[in-house]
Amino acid sequence: MKRFFIASLIICFSISNAPFVLAQESSPAYEFEASVGQNGLNRDLSLNAFDNLINIGLPAGQLTAPAVIRLSQIHEPAKAPNGFSDSSVLYQIDIPAAAFAQGRFFISLKSSGSDKYKQLYFFDKNSAEGWRPLPTNENFGKGVISTYLTMPFARLAVFESTSAIVKGKASWYKYKNGLFAASPDFPKGSRLRVINLDNRKSVDVVVNDFGPNRSLHPDRVIDLDAVAFARLAPLGQGMINNIAVEKLPDHIGSLSAPSTSPADPTALAVSAKAAIVFNSADKTVLWSKAEDSVLPLASLTKLAAVKIFLETKPDLNKVVAYSVKDEQLNNLYVPASQSARLRLKDGDTLSLKDFVYSSLIGSTNNTVETLVRFSGLTREAFIAKMNSRVKQWGATKTRFVEPTGLSPKNVTTARDYVIIAREAFLDPIIASASVRPSYSLTTRNTKTPHNFKNTNLIARQSDSELLGSKTGYLDEAGHCLVTKWPTSKNKNIIVALFGEPTKQASVDDTRLLMSFAAQHIK
Repeated sequence: MKRFFIASLIICFSISNAPFVLAQESSPAYEFEASVGQNGLNRDLSLNAFDNLINIGLPAGQLTAPAVIRLSQIHEPAKAPNGFSDSSVLYQIDIPAAAFAQGRFFISLKSSGSDKYKQLYFFDKNSAEGWRPLPTNENFGKGVISTYLTMPFARLAVFESTSAIVKGKASWYKYKNGLFAASPDFPKGSRLRVINLDNRKSVDVVVNDFGPNRSLHPDRVIDLDAVAFARLAPLGQGMINNIAVEKLPDHIGSLSAPSTSPADPTALAVSAKAAIVFNSADKTVLWSKAEDSVLPLASLTKLAAVKIFLETKPDLNKVVAYSVKDEQLNNLYVPASQSARLRLKDGDTLSLKDFVYSSLIGSTNNTVETLVRFSGLTREAFIAKMNSRVKQWGATKTRFVEPTGLSPKNVTTARDYVIIAREAFLDPIIASASVRPSYSLTTRNTKTPHNFKNTNLIARQSDSELLGSKTGYLDEAGHCLVTKWPTSKNKNIIVALFGEPTKQASVDDTRLLMSFAAQHIK
């Protein structure tokens, strides 16, 4: 059924059996409404408004109840922060706070295409400065400026720098023989992605010097160390005439991000035994390596186990007692000293939520067995359900013999596992819990505190963009990592790696594959 109503020249559409429906505009302020129904709560949603000038990517689970999302385009002057020019258009986003879970959603705005550096800001009425900056990325290939928000209501503006430029020419110099650059616009220590717009090659660099002199070279954006320049063009060329610079989030530097994102997939030097880049939206594979090799998956098993437990629809606030027998089951596969566990005493009490979060964030093995015990199924039936469910999803080469990942007989393929991860991360509890940087809990009976960090180094970053995460390690499996990431137009990407030699290698290769995906997803 479709119904129409008009108020203040705003035309709004609502269809009861659709996840969301778009609406359009009025004057002088343009407004847009999207009604998200019950069917849309566990879907990744993409909202486009004002002739695609703004796109909202709302991951599954960010809404806890049906809601009407309102966007406004306001044409009134906004005084710019120092060093920036005034904005002519403001955007206002309004999601009912009661329906918005603690999480994040993603926004992209069409870029003006100018050569000026652009920054997204939100208005903070409680701040003396007024406008406050947001982490901003300008994707020159797609012509959009993007950020993420964790607040359900915000007024946004894009301001352009009065002096800094991000499109123009690049020359080279020889100094430290590394991935470095000299910039007159970005301070030392800044991480930049430099893109040759003619061949789409890119390189990530760190600013370690000042230059070129903008008064002498007004159209020269940056000077690159010879090593970095050679990633984009032959040194004999001397100058690249059509480059763009993107400022990378500062936190990436601490993760030793890979230096390039080649256009040729065969040039991706990934050290994992098997790897895959998967478009969660249309279920297509963007890139893969040994994707059908059957390999142990270690603690990546836990995503399937927690998914099956949550399908029993437990009361996560229920307080239950731990049993030492849960830990003893882990010892059937590895010595106690080699098993990650939440150090509980027999009879300690916690909520089921604490056991779920510990299993996903700290990758503790004894807590998974506790969840199995309180699932209402026998252990054998629980494991059988894990196997039957993933086969229903299409993961036909996967086999579980126990629910934690401690047994190397738990096996899968990269192609199978992204299917499993896609289904698991659609659960809002798994999605939100798995990307938390850390978690703290206290036993109810003894009041003993326990604190632990996410086993994924990327997820520990406070401004990580992850939408889902899980690590795994066994001697037989090597380091394994699965992550879900947002890209433009809400086409979320899942990257899965198996058999990495080190934890850092799994992080570096994930960054490399995500950079590749961001440039090649259609």
